[in-house]
Amino acid sequence: TRMVMDLNAFSGRNLRFYTEWEATSRRIQVDKVVDLQFRELFVGPVNTRTQTYTRSAQIDASTSGTLTKPVTQTVTATLYETTRTMVSNAVLEMRILDRATGRTTFTDRYPGNYTWKSVTATYKGDKRALTQEDLRLINNSYSAAVPNRNETANRLVNDCYNIMIARIKSGVRFD
Repeated sequence: TRMVMDLNAFSGRNLRFYTEWEATSRRIQVDKVVDLQFRELFVGPVNTRTQTYTRSAQIDASTSGTLTKPVTQTVTATLYETTRTMVSNAVLEMRILDRATGRTTFTDRYPGNYTWKSVTATYKGDKRALTQEDLRLINNSYSAAVPNRNETANRLVNDCYNIMIARIKSGVRFD
């Protein structure tokens, strides 16, 4: 019903859209049938990849004494980086059929893609050896939870639908 409402919102005076139920219950003889099918709807698994990095830095180890020559010290840390990703996609196919001939007069596909990614990190060792980016990843450890599979599927459906409606508005002819 959402699609019917959206299509009727911008259709011309001589063009009206109905759900299958409306057309059947009102005994309306339709000229064209808009057939929508998801040819693909895939919500991917969460893949996890971990990498380990060794960091080192030279720091000033001078004391507040009267040393004239700076004293440096090498500090090290091990960074454990975890990247989690989920790649999902969908394809909505629309066919417009001529009711009288049964011929397909128009076909198009509307893709939707969604990639979720989270990068977090922990470390062992001396924090002073870490880079600003390392610290950002460590502080990112509270990052968002993995998206719910139903929410992801709904997002893909809406993305495909919105692309389809935009293309229809920009020039699909039903006559």
